[in-house]
Amino acid sequence: MKILVYGAGVQGALYGARLFEAGHDVSVLARGLRLADLRAQGIILEDRMSKRRTVTRVPIVDQLAPCDEYDLAMVPVRREQIGDVLPALSAARGIRSVLFMHNHAGGSDQLVAAVGRERVLLGFAGASGSRQGNVVKYLLIPQQPTTLGEIEGPPTPRIREIAAMLKESGFNVALSQNMDAWLKTHAVFVTAVCGALYCAGADYYQLARSSETMVLFVNGVREGLRSLRTLGLPPPPINLRAIFDWMPRGIAIAYWRRFFASERGKHYFTEHARVAWAEMKMLSDEIRALRGIGASAAPSFDLLCGAIDAYAGRMSASTVNLGCAH
Repeated sequence: MKILVYGAGVQGALYGARLFEAGHDVSVLARGLRLADLRAQGIILEDRMSKRRTVTRVPIVDQLAPCDEYDLAMVPVRREQIGDVLPALSAARGIRSVLFMHNHAGGSDQLVAAVGRERVLLGFAGASGSRQGNVVKYLLIPQQPTTLGEIEGPPTPRIREIAAMLKESGFNVALSQNMDAWLKTHAVFVTAVCGALYCAGADYYQLARSSETMVLFVNGVREGLRSLRTLGLPPPPINLRAIFDWMPRGIAIAYWRRFFASERGKHYFTEHARVAWAEMKMLSDEIRALRGIGASAAPSFDLLCGAIDAYAGRMSASTVNLGCAH
């Protein structure tokens, strides 16, 4: 495959470098200072567990032209950035398949309208990380493999081909028969996580110490997942069902308290939550717009979304003030 990774953030750098190291024909699209840094220094990755650092010289491009041809474009950008990249992807008719790898809960109509249903694939990354200077520090998440699928329906040959390519590159991969529904389920979970973190000032240790917020979090996820089932969506992945449906609430709270008090709580969620408030705000709005997921049906979940609203409001005001100061 000839592959374009559209975006050079944490996920774009990780997937681009690993695919290139595995021998695939990969280019990474970057802009601004990130473009100059990657051309000068390559993609620098550091595994948080082993501390192993690698430098990969992936071909870097600065634009996607309408005449460009690729077998696959991987688009690992955040939800609030999707609108900015769709025009270029829509115009590039020489791209056979476009794999969008971002949180969304409102369905895929926007993606289908822009690039065509026959080209849209959905996925979600199986890693967390942050960029410190020019170094991407990442951690693969065992509980969450890279998940892929058509919008709905069983895995097709092209999905299986992409899955095999990612496995060759060192990623755990799972295939979904209803990726649009999977993303809604994941959105409920990650929104509740970030809402709970924002209740604690985006401090994972303080969250673990707050019994009230831990109860709110577990109740919120349970309510959100139950509301999704009333929409006729398939059951959530078995790991979420085990923790939130099958375990007694007290055991679930103890599990998540221990998790958030650990370094995993920091690396899996907290670092992303601190910088992704605009994404979380958009995601929580999409979930609340779904039929049957409101304050009356899911009061705890609604309170967590309110925490996202408040945190995003503070961060947005801070950004505006910083801009005025400059």
